Amino acid sequence: PSSGGAGVATLSRNHISVLSADVVVALPGGPGTVSEVALAVRYGVPVCLFLGPTGAVPGLSATASGAAPAFRDFESMKNFVRSAVAAKRPAPAASKGLVRHSASMTGLDARRG
Repeated sequence: PSSGGAGVATLSRNHISVLSADVVVALPGGPGTVSEVALAVRYGVPVCLFLGPTGAVPGLSATASGAAPAFRDFESMKNFVRSAVAAKRPAPAASKGLVRHSASMTGLDARRG
């Protein structure tokens, strides 16, 4: 599969990485990092840059730079991740839980009870 600068190509594994993520945290890197950030922005996956005190991600487009906040301290990055995950998490079901369906024993059945 394509990687590095070709990471946005159709057969790139970066698509799987980004689309299976709740949030993407990009660390300082090169063309592969740039392509992952671009894909996260394209697919609407929350993305941020964790640069530490001296890091950078050279080559980001203006769109990606504008959509991916950059953090130099861990606490701020952690707060972004927590907020992004909480925003994507579905509301809890009103059900009291999962109970085994005793009549057919076909598996778990969500019922109020």
